[in-house]
Amino acid sequence: MLFLPLYGILGPRPLCCVDKPCGKSLGLEPSLRAGSLSLYGRRGQGLYVADRGRIRKNSPTPGQYNIESSATQALGRWAVMSEDEWFGERQSSKRFGETYSKRMDRMEEKAWDQAQGRTVWFLALIFLSLTLLLYLGFRTDKALTTSLQKIVFPLGISLLLSGLVTLLFYIQLDDRQEARKKGPLFYPIFSGVLAVICMFLALSYMGVYPVGERSTMIVDMHHQYAPLLSLLKDRLLHGGGVLYSFEVGLGASFLPLFGYYLASPLNLLLCLFPDSMLTDGILVITLIKVGLAAAFFTACIQYIHRRRDLSLVACSLMYALMMYMLAYFWNIMWLDVVMILPLVVMSFEKLMREGKYLPYILTLAYALYANYYIGFMLCLFLVLYFVFMFCASAVLWTG
Repeated sequence: MLFLPLYGILGPRPLCCVDKPCGKSLGLEPSLRAGSLSLYGRRGQGLYVADRGRIRKNSPTPGQYNIESSATQALGRWAVMSEDEWFGERQSSKRFGETYSKRMDRMEEKAWDQAQGRTVWFLALIFLSLTLLLYLGFRTDKALTTSLQKIVFPLGISLLLSGLVTLLFYIQLDDRQEARKKGPLFYPIFSGVLAVICMFLALSYMGVYPVGERSTMIVDMHHQYAPLLSLLKDRLLHGGGVLYSFEVGLGASFLPLFGYYLASPLNLLLCLFPDSMLTDGILVITLIKVGLAAAFFTACIQYIHRRRDLSLVACSLMYALMMYMLAYFWNIMWLDVVMILPLVVMSFEKLMREGKYLPYILTLAYALYANYYIGFMLCLFLVLYFVFMFCASAVLWTG
């Protein structure tokens, strides 16, 4: 029979008869089990042995545990271990378990890293192969006239398409993709950057400067908008009257011109460009508006449908690169309302769902301030949107 007696530091404590092979009635947790015996105890509180339904305590020598191990039992002797030695052995066993667990985790991480390395090489091979094939195919397009255009557009569109295909392969091969949840800003930022790249490639294909010899100064942009934007920049940098201008015809009020053509806050970016680069500044502002339109649309769909995946990116690109944006990008003052429309819809949904009215007021006010002409059409859209959502919810409620 194995005995593990202990004399408590504070003297023997009263022990009731227990008919369970555990020390839970003493508020202890098992620290060692050997055969039919279970050892319970905490340092400084005494040590108890549960032997086939009974818990016993003995007190031979203060501060020592008499342990009859399997080896000493065969020799008929007792092994004496001090209190510090006993708890040192117990802590060593705990450290061994923790070390083993960490070692297994490192082995799993190493195996996963090796698999990821093979995946990276496979995806790199796909990316480079597709890029080369697509580049050779797009380079033969006869619409590409300048030498820079023949390099930038084929290379850019090849890298873009190859990157998207590689990304889809990566999502299918990555087992931990579902466990890594993206933040709320990941897909809006990704959509915005992708929309800017696509719009730049579209303008490059059209031969717009700096890739080609054409310019965004077409139709009314050349005759009206660009001179007015130049006048606004001059007033901002060098001062001047804000109520009346003699530079427009024989003289005209400046406030109506500002309210319809120049009210967009993004026009302040023109102050960063010299007069010789006014065309480049307008192009940069156009690309920013397209990118923000895609980002805001992604944020809107993400809020309404409560989902975060690549389908949001696809829908946002279809919105930001719709034919209206490509055909009327030279109407730069109209693009602000198209850009802010998803935020207005998202704020409207917040108003209906959560009762938060401030985001709706601010976004709609920005749309009406930036361009009241398209802003009025946005208000009509909101009325139709509310009627549609009310009827849809009524059908679902009655159904």
